[in-house]
Amino acid sequence: MATRKGPKKLVELPAFAAANTIASGDLFLIEDVSAGITKVANSNIVGAYLSPRGPYADDAAANTAGVAVGRMYYTAAGAVKVRLA
Repeated sequence: MATRKGPKKLVELPAFAAANTIASGDLFLIEDVSAGITKVANSNIVGAYLSPRGPYADDAAANTAGVAVGRMYYTAAGAVKVRLA
């Protein structure tokens, strides 16, 4: 089988393995289903959405610190929670 040159289809790209690390400057493809388009985001933006902030005692403390409803935070005991209110 010949090596394909030029752009690859998304399904032809290698999967991201758990052993891989995310480095500053890495890019991520995001499928915006509601808009029907694919977007590119850098690791700083993705990390802000995927990495929990903290530690915070509860939703009220997370709210005071600016954690949005639906975003993750963690407690001093290491529990990861989602801010609900």
